[in-house]
Amino acid sequence: MKYPIPLSLIVAIGSVAITFSFLSFSLPASSQSAPFGNSLVPHSFASHFPLEVETIYPQKTTGGDATLGLSVFNVIDNVIDTPNSCEFCTLVVYNGGPHGYADLSYKDIRAHDLTGVKKLSFYIMGINGGEVVDFNVAGKQLSSDAGQSSLSNVKFAVNTGDVTLDKNWKKINIDLSRTDMTGITVPLNIHVLHPSSPGKVSFYVKYPLLS
Repeated sequence: MKYPIPLSLIVAIGSVAITFSFLSFSLPASSQSAPFGNSLVPHSFASHFPLEVETIYPQKTTGGDATLGLSVFNVIDNVIDTPNSCEFCTLVVYNGGPHGYADLSYKDIRAHDLTGVKKLSFYIMGINGGEVVDFNVAGKQLSSDAGQSSLSNVKFAVNTGDVTLDKNWKKINIDLSRTDMTGITVPLNIHVLHPSSPGKVSFYVKYPLLS
């Protein structure tokens, strides 16, 4: 007997079968978005670390070649790839473009007061190995000018420099103990470089946490 698999889609990428599960989440009332310019969003639960980045910052925005459409840059959430220890990961696929780079940012339109946060951590793994990325952290929106692109209007406190991925999970720990964590609109930006050789850049990200 065949059993239906509700709310899921199984897709083969190369020799790996990946299940995409489509889930619906509701945010706590304290983290709902409001127009930029209102008072900072205080987090009474900030003492209960760790905090899930995607709970506080539910939006993902893009820059560079990532703005050119799904044929160039694709982000798929809630991926299950059991052989690769991927449970509800985010899969990022970048096929290259005229800019030579793509950006993926976790964002909210409202600034958050994350005072007390000392570290941002997450796991990342390349599909093929050799992918080059870097990370910008603790971004603050410089003005409410809607005419400016999301990243050109954001100043980041920390940049990691280039990180080369391999085919094993790598834990990234970014020290924020000396960083002013008030007014944060973009806690994490992933800057993806396209390789000089032909081919796409693909990687997984999971468990972005503030602690």
